[in-house]
Amino acid sequence: MLYTITPVYMGAAKFEKSEAVYRRHFGVKEENCFVVFLLRSESELIMVDSGPPRKEINDKLPMFSDIPDYVPMEEALGKVGVKTSDITKIILTHLHWDHCYNLDLFPNTPIYVQRKEITYAVAPIGPDIRMFSALPDCGNPGWFDGWGRFVVVDGDVEVAPGVKVYLTPGHSPGSHSVLVETKEGPYLIPGDFIPKFENFTDGVPNGIHGSIYEWYDNYNKIKNLTENVLPAHDMAIFNRKVYG
Repeated sequence: MLYTITPVYMGAAKFEKSEAVYRRHFGVKEENCFVVFLLRSESELIMVDSGPPRKEINDKLPMFSDIPDYVPMEEALGKVGVKTSDITKIILTHLHWDHCYNLDLFPNTPIYVQRKEITYAVAPIGPDIRMFSALPDCGNPGWFDGWGRFVVVDGDVEVAPGVKVYLTPGHSPGSHSVLVETKEGPYLIPGDFIPKFENFTDGVPNGIHGSIYEWYDNYNKIKNLTENVLPAHDMAIFNRKVYG
C-alpha cells in the first residue's frame, strides 16, 4: 500500500534553537512549527500526532509555550479537506504536551502508542514532568483523552500495510518513528527524535533528550531505513504541500 503525506500546520512559536539541536546555536531564536501529518491511501487516512492543547487550555497553563497563531484541529484539517471523522487511525510518536492533545475530537479512532511511553508518562521524573503535562496545574494530560482507545505496541510493529512504527527512544523513553511507503520511496516521520533537518543530516541529538546513548543507537537505526525524513518542528517541511 502506498501513501501520500500531508503536513498540517497548527501554529508556531519561537524557541532557542539549542533546545532542538544539542550544543549548537546558543542564543539563537528560531520559529518552530506545531504539526500533524496525514497519511492517505485508498483505504486509510492515518494521522501522526494530535497537536498541542487548544488555545483556551494553553493560555491558562504557563508551563506550556505561547502559540500566538494557534490553529484549532478542526480548522487545520478543514484547510486540507479533512474532517475529524475521516481519520481511521492515530499514531502518537510520543506523549509530550505538543504532540498528544485533541484526542477527545476523535472518540472512535484507535490510537497507537508504545507501551514504554505510556508506562513512563504516568510517572515521569525531573524536567520531564512538564513535558508530559504532569504538573498539578495541568489537570489531566492530553493523552488521558485517548484512554480506552490505545492500541499498545511493543517495539517495531506494522500499523497498516505500508506503515510501520520503529521504537526509537532517546528523546523520550518510548518514542517511535513512523515509516511510510510512498511512490517516492519510504519517508520517516520521527516525531521529536528528529525535530530539525539538521539533526538528521549532521547526526546531532535533540537538545531535549532522555538518553544521548539511546539517541545515537537509534539514529544509526533510522539512517538505514531512508534518507527521506520529515522532522517535527522544522518550518521547511511546508516547502511542499504533499510528499510521496
